[in-house]
Amino acid sequence: MNSASYFSTTNSQPFVGYGRGLSLLSSSSSQYMRVSSLFLDLTYRSFTIEAWIFSTTVYSGDYGIFSQCQCTTCSNQCLYFLVRGGYLFAGFTHNDISGSQNLINNLCAYQEINETIDIGSTLVLLIRNYFNGYIDNVKITTRAKTSDEILTAATLAGYFSFDMPSPYNDNGPNSVNGTQNTIYRCHNLIGIFSNYGTTGQIIIQGWSSSWIILVGPYLTTNTWTHISVTYSYTNGLSLYVNGGYFGQTDSFTFTNSGYITYLQLGFMYTCSSSSSVSNSAYQGSVDEVYVHSRELTQAEVTTLASS
Repeated sequence: MNSASYFSTTNSQPFVGYGRGLSLLSSSSSQYMRVSSLFLDLTYRSFTIEAWIFSTTVYSGDYGIFSQCQCTTCSNQCLYFLVRGGYLFAGFTHNDISGSQNLINNLCAYQEINETIDIGSTLVLLIRNYFNGYIDNVKITTRAKTSDEILTAATLAGYFSFDMPSPYNDNGPNSVNGTQNTIYRCHNLIGIFSNYGTTGQIIIQGWSSSWIILVGPYLTTNTWTHISVTYSYTNGLSLYVNGGYFGQTDSFTFTNSGYITYLQLGFMYTCSSSSSVSNSAYQGSVDEVYVHSRELTQAEVTTLASS
């Protein structure tokens, strides 16, 4: 509506997914998307509404994200989900709930919560308001998702199972598909180190004006090994092998933190070497790669290793 446009998620937008996202850069232009041909009956059933949002303005007042109205000319007959005064807010016939986490502009956030559906606009007591920013990956599920499912959807940045027929596709919620590549600049995060060229040890490392390195256990050839690496500023890099905690580095600021980065698997000859991980080609197999945008707990790592 009113010339709402789209942005390509192949550029430097804060949420990089697959395809395009809804671009609503001026609430004064009254832009939104209307789904008028779909009747989604939510009567007497549970549901979950989820989306990625990115505001480009300071929150003040109401900014509509999602609404569904039984009557657009009647007062208070809409289900709506919006940002009100910097907090998430959902309402339906005076059954309202407000979030407790304050949202800031220029930060990508993942949000979850019967006639036409409006995305980027809500109608509250016959007053229409509009979102200012980007909206992407809006999904409606006719059941109530668990908190674990919502957390996974919000923080699972990528999942690569390498299964046919599309081995380089992302099987996670964001569809950030991969490609075969032979060249790019990067820093090695995980590698194998050997003093003698025969028996290798797991190495994890990060760059922060100098290499922060943790030497892990020896690997057994011709045997599958589950490796998990987590990072936070407080805990540094932590290494888990086959679901068990091995050790961690000291706290440090990761050079790549705060930037859009690329996941690379296997040998990349333009990667920066360190004294421990050289740019020799990995020989072996890799499967079931998960990338999360948060530091997993040991219990979560153990569950992944045993599943």
